Amino acid sequence: VYKRQAHTWLEAGRERAAGNDAELGWIELFNGSCLSDTAHYTEGEQALRRAIELTALVGDTQAEAFATTHLCRLHVLRDELDEARDTGRRAVELTDAAAWTSFRPYPETWAALAELGRGRIDESHQLFEHAWAMACQIGDVCWQTLSLRGLGLINAERGHSVAAIDQLREAPTHCRRLPDAYRWAEAYALEALVGVAIDTGDDRAGAWLAQLDTIASRYGFREFQARAHLHRARLGEQDAWSLGALIAAEIDNPLLTRDVAAVEPATDSPASGS
Repeated sequence: VYKRQAHTWLEAGRERAAGNDAELGWIELFNGSCLSDTAHYTEGEQALRRAIELTALVGDTQAEAFATTHLCRLHVLRDELDEARDTGRRAVELTDAAAWTSFRPYPETWAALAELGRGRIDESHQLFEHAWAMACQIGDVCWQTLSLRGLGLINAERGHSVAAIDQLREAPTHCRRLPDAYRWAEAYALEALVGVAIDTGDDRAGAWLAQLDTIASRYGFREFQARAHLHRARLGEQDAWSLGALIAAEIDNPLLTRDVAAVEPATDSPASGS
């Protein structure tokens, strides 16, 4: 539903904006973002690259920064870390060039995730701390959710499980303070919370997993639906892995494919005769 409704409105906008590269750049930006939200990554990347070309052509630096940030996000989600590092740095540069201070925590958070994925924990922590401080100063609940999620992951990486759970527990609550906040960010934070809770043996993991399942199903966040099933498989739920693998098979994300394989239940080999 989420993708279909967005597609309908964006197609109507595209028809009305025919020949206007400035408008078409924003339309492709939001098209790529919605496609990425619903795990249509190849189509999403194509739309975002068109958005970057169009916004650069007309000199709309803010829109180019936004599109580049979402391209960085896509690379992070697919574990394409070199590309994520480069696009993350470019997004921050464009944001600064546009003097778009209120937006800066967003590309900074994705740049931090690229560094975290590359094992640069201290560099990532500094970026997350700055993004969190700015998000709080600005009062943007979505940026707060994403940057606090990052700080929770840093604590998890360092073995500070209590602090990690506390921060990851708080992160999705920021998005809930406004009725029109970015639900994808809420789901993204919830998925991280569930993963760390299972890793650390927290018995609240099941309740948080139910919340993730609800939001992923309601908004058609296919990758989070798949990951919810994989988390259920880790908790020992029978048949959950098969359901997760079925959804993941339709998603063009190499990282998700690897994660499905990593969680696959062991099968007993048939007894051999002597």
